[in-house]
Amino acid sequence: MRLIDEQYLKTPFYGSRSMTHHLNRQGYPVNRKRIQRLMRQMGLEAIYPKPTPAASILAIRYIHISCVIFPSCTPIRSGQPISPTSP
Repeated sequence: MRLIDEQYLKTPFYGSRSMTHHLNRQGYPVNRKRIQRLMRQMGLEAIYPKPTPAASILAIRYIHISCVIFPSCTPIRSGQPISPTSP
């Protein structure tokens, strides 16, 4: 666990696969599942760019939230801005 922690501080973008390759090159025969388990126990996670939500997903969320706030709204299309209908 010490070796994993030391390498993680140097290369926080290493996931379980890269960490396994690194330790195998250092002469420690470990498999990926063991490294996954140890990294999970230590609370370590590879740092990488997370995917951004697509515009369509944001539009659907906007429509859903708007209709929750204004129960009388009726969306026609997913891309159409929502406004409450007058009574």
